[in-house]
Amino acid sequence: MKLSLKPLGTFVNLLNEGGRAVVSESHFAQVSINGLSFDDATQLLALLSGFGLVANIVDDAEQELDANSLLGGIAPFSVTFAKPEIKGGIGFITTFAFQGWLKNPDISGVTHVAVACATAAFATEAFVVSPWEWSGEFTPKPQRKSPRLVVIMRGSSAVIPVDIRPYLLHGVDDALSDDPVMIAWSDAAADVCVASLASEIEGSNGKLTFTGPPRLEFDAPVNVDSKRLVQSDFSLLQGAVRWVYAVERETDLKHRLFGQEFSRLANKGGNLADEMSRVVASALDGANIAYGFSVQEMSREALKGLADLRKAVADETQKASEAARQLALNAAGAEFYALGLLAARVTSTVDPFIIDCMAALGVFYVIAVLYINWRYLIQQGDQRKVWRAKLYRYLTDDDYTAMVIAPISHSERLLRWMMVVIAILSLVTFAAIWVINHAV
Repeated sequence: MKLSLKPLGTFVNLLNEGGRAVVSESHFAQVSINGLSFDDATQLLALLSGFGLVANIVDDAEQELDANSLLGGIAPFSVTFAKPEIKGGIGFITTFAFQGWLKNPDISGVTHVAVACATAAFATEAFVVSPWEWSGEFTPKPQRKSPRLVVIMRGSSAVIPVDIRPYLLHGVDDALSDDPVMIAWSDAAADVCVASLASEIEGSNGKLTFTGPPRLEFDAPVNVDSKRLVQSDFSLLQGAVRWVYAVERETDLKHRLFGQEFSRLANKGGNLADEMSRVVASALDGANIAYGFSVQEMSREALKGLADLRKAVADETQKASEAARQLALNAAGAEFYALGLLAARVTSTVDPFIIDCMAALGVFYVIAVLYINWRYLIQQGDQRKVWRAKLYRYLTDDDYTAMVIAPISHSERLLRWMMVVIAILSLVTFAAIWVINHAV
C-alpha cells in the first residue's frame, strides 16, 4: 500500500525555506540534507522511519551514526536517504527541486512526476504531476515543434526548452489551482511560454525581443511570475502557445504573426508580465486574422500553381503524342526506303556494295530517330523531378501521381512501345536486305 509522503515533503520544504538546513535534491534518487540541528534531525529521522526509508547519518565530526546514537553525535548533522521508486517516472521530495528540474527537464521515458507536497494530480502534455501515492495511466500528446528551432537565441539556450509540452496543460479547459506544486509549475510554465513566443533571446538572463515592427525589448525574460497573470490570462497565454505550435509546418508563420501583433499592441518600456496580460488576447485574435488572410493568399497561389501545372501536363502529353506521331512517320519513311532498296537489288544490277552503304545509312537514320526520342523521355523525366522539388512540394505523393505522373506516363508509354516495335521491325527489314543482297 502506498503512503502519502506529504508530511515528509512539507517538513523538508520548511527546513530549506527557513534556512534551517541545506537540501540537495535532483531527479536522481538520493536526497542529502546538511546542517541539521538535533531536534530537526530527530524529527526528520522519525518521518523517514515511518515511511520505511533507510537514512545514513553523519555528524559534524564525520562520524556515522544511527538514530539511537544521535545524542552522542556532534551537531550539525547530515542525513542522506533514497526516495521511493516511481514506476515510469521520477519523484521529488521538495517543491523547489521540482521547479529547478523544470528549467531544463529530461523527459525521456518520463510520463509520471511525483512530488511529495502535491495535493492533487494535474497533467501536462508530456507527463502527469501527482502526489506520491497516485497510480493511474497517462498517455502524452504528440511532440510539437521545438521552440529552439523557432526562437533566435544569442548566447545561452537555457531559457528555451527543447520540448514545449511539459509547460502546457493537457486539456484546453484545465485550470490552475491553489496546490503549491501546481503554482510552482505555473511559474516555470509562464516563463517558458512567454519566452517561446518571443522573436529573439540574448543570453540566459538577457533581453527578450519581439521584432515587430515596432521592435520591442524587455529585460530579464525569466521570472514572469504566473501569480501576476490572473487565471484567464494564463489560460490565454497557454492558448497562444498552443496556437503557435499546433502544426509543425505552420509554426514559423504563426510565430512571426503573433510577434508582430504583440509588438504593435504592447507598450515600449512596460513590464513584460503586465504587457502580456494586457494584450495577449488581442494579439492572438489579430494573429489569427492575419493567418487567415495569409492562408487565403497561399490558397490563391496554390490554385494558380495548380493551373500552371495543369497546362504544363497538357503540354507534356501533347509533346509526347506529337513525338509518337513523328516517330511513326519516320518509321514509315524508313520502311519505304528499305523496301525501295530491296526492290532495286532484285530488279536491277546495282553493285551490292552500294546497297550495303545505303542500308547502313538507313539503319543509322532509324537509330538516330530512336535515340532522339529516348533522350527526350530522359530529359522530361529529369525536369519533372526539378518541378516536384522546387515548385510543387505542397502536393502529396498521391496527388502528384494522379495529376502529373499518370497522364504523362500514359503518353510516354505509347511512345516507348512504338520505339520498341520500330526497332524490331527495322532490324528485321534491314537484316533481310543484307541477306538478300548477298544471296542474289
